[in-house]
Amino acid sequence: MKTAKVNQKIAYLQQAAIALMASGMFMMASCSKEDSIAPQSGSAVKSQLMLREGEVAISIKHGACKDGCPQYDFALLADGWVIYNGYDFVGTPGRQEFAVEGHVVDMLLEFSKEHGFFDFKDQYEYSEGAAPATTNIRLSDGTEKSVSDFDFDIPDELRLIKSTIEEALGITALVTSGSGGGEAPAIRMSRSSCESGCPEYSFSVSAEGKIIYNGVEKVKVTGLVEYEVGMDVVRDLLEFAVDRGIFDLPDEYPYNRHYTD
Repeated sequence: MKTAKVNQKIAYLQQAAIALMASGMFMMASCSKEDSIAPQSGSAVKSQLMLREGEVAISIKHGACKDGCPQYDFALLADGWVIYNGYDFVGTPGRQEFAVEGHVVDMLLEFSKEHGFFDFKDQYEYSEGAAPATTNIRLSDGTEKSVSDFDFDIPDELRLIKSTIEEALGITALVTSGSGGGEAPAIRMSRSSCESGCPEYSFSVSAEGKIIYNGVEKVKVTGLVEYEVGMDVVRDLLEFAVDRGIFDLPDEYPYNRHYTD
């Protein structure tokens, strides 16, 4: 049974790859947070399911965790546009937009339906230290469902659906390797929310001085912001951290639910 599922997944991925190459319409462009996410009319082949143009057919969001899980989200629109945002611990940070053929949308929706997505529970058990994920799928008849999980004790079919969607659309490649090679940042910091309303944000600094900031909540600037500083600034910060004994500190301090980490 498991072999049959794997073979079916491979077949779907092959169809998606063939569709992307045959269409000749695969395009990618970096965008800022302020750019509109509305696709350009006629720039992608529409789905035969006839969801309204610009309507989200599939979206998956991966949240943060204490162990450095990849944090990203993406949406597949009915007309074939894919909008990806990489936030933290990903090979490709920032925003990417590209188009796939409409029948790829149909194929992934049908695959999800065949494997019982609409029969899953709305939420699965919490796992300490795991990253939350939310998958949302909408069909042309208005049927829509969201499933939240921590990739812990979930049905094999759900895991199969998520991985198939991400691999078919090229999201896996963006997250694991990335357009920029996926080199680990020199400095990374993340502040999570707390009950008393602490600012929630994260940022990373590359060795070359590129800073990627993501403001989430209770901050003056929300969303992704990218800018650069001199390499000497990065070097000075690293030297400062080493001089102050960063590598001699404990990996974790006592947790207090009223404060941010």
